[in-house]
Amino acid sequence: PGGGTPRGPSRSPRQESSAVVALAPPRLTALKVEGTAAEKMTLTALPQVLGKSPHSFQYQWYRRSVFGLEILAGASQPCYTLMRRDIGGTVCVRCSPVRDSDGLEGHTEERQGEGKME
Repeated sequence: PGGGTPRGPSRSPRQESSAVVALAPPRLTALKVEGTAAEKMTLTALPQVLGKSPHSFQYQWYRRSVFGLEILAGASQPCYTLMRRDIGGTVCVRCSPVRDSDGLEGHTEERQGEGKME
């Protein structure tokens, strides 16, 4: 009889969903070291990364010798100039890609310079 609200199929408020897509960490596809293993010569780390996003790289140079692995203090750039103290050891670099958009660091790769420094 009178004045009620018409009943029909019930409708719920529009439900929206969103998905967060997590991007994979950046990955080096290659890390090459160029240069000559001789005092006062420069070794250069040449990383290549998968994908087109802008990337930065973190570097750390090391020396391997009969005494073990030694971090070369202050050697955190793509280039390292060999010094007398490197004689008898093998100089290597560790490199990690970092995606510029979110700072996410990828897997670290290690490569050594060509040949032992005599």
